[in-house]
Amino acid sequence: MRIDKQETEKSFQVGGVDCPVCATEVKKELSKLNGIISTNVDVENSKISVKIKTDQTSIKDVEKTLAQLGLQIQKEGSKQTSLFYVEGMDCANEERVIREALKNLEGIDELKFDLVNQRLIVIHRTAEGKIIQALKSIGFNAEIYHNKLHLKSEQNKRISYQFSFIIISSLLVLAGMIAEYFELPEFVTIGFLVISIIVGGYKIIHKAILSLRKFIIDINVLMTIAVIGALIIGKYTEAAVVMLLYAISLKI
Repeated sequence: MRIDKQETEKSFQVGGVDCPVCATEVKKELSKLNGIISTNVDVENSKISVKIKTDQTSIKDVEKTLAQLGLQIQKEGSKQTSLFYVEGMDCANEERVIREALKNLEGIDELKFDLVNQRLIVIHRTAEGKIIQALKSIGFNAEIYHNKLHLKSEQNKRISYQFSFIIISSLLVLAGMIAEYFELPEFVTIGFLVISIIVGGYKIIHKAILSLRKFIIDINVLMTIAVIGALIIGKYTEAAVVMLLYAISLKI
């Protein structure tokens, strides 16, 4: 097979690519360069690979475009400092869970937490994408902090989505109480209350499952166990109210 000497391939370790939306934007901007044959963006490993025609463009042109997008080209394996916005990281318990999840991730040197602003500083020698995936595995949505404004609309949609579940859960609890007061069939009351627990506490239950898979006992696990215990002994209203109030407390 004849190799075209006017073609070359190059891979970059970069900081700043943290989501599929960012990957699409990178491909879009690089495609505007003459001579780009192909572009591959590996979000998890924070790598961008390009194949170009050297008689039409150069590696320096690619590097310049990446810099204009706010991406930092890094030396693979070198020590980096990254700042992440971690949605929902606002208490000492969340810090403990995150430390447990990241302590065994290869290439993590130091973690610094700003719980008030939900920011996490990581000194590391691994891909930012791997850190984000590790956080995702325990139920935390994370993004590189300087990309926060770029994804602001997406965050607002998530917040509205979560509050809508709390509102629905509240209405279901109210419906369950009304059904109980008017002595409607028991299955109606129980149905409203159990569905309320699932709707309002789905994220809490999901985090509890993820924590248990990593043999971590946290507040989400304890709350889920308490609610299940209340259901077992027939305290459906109490279980639904407790789950609803805890879900609301996480959003205040």
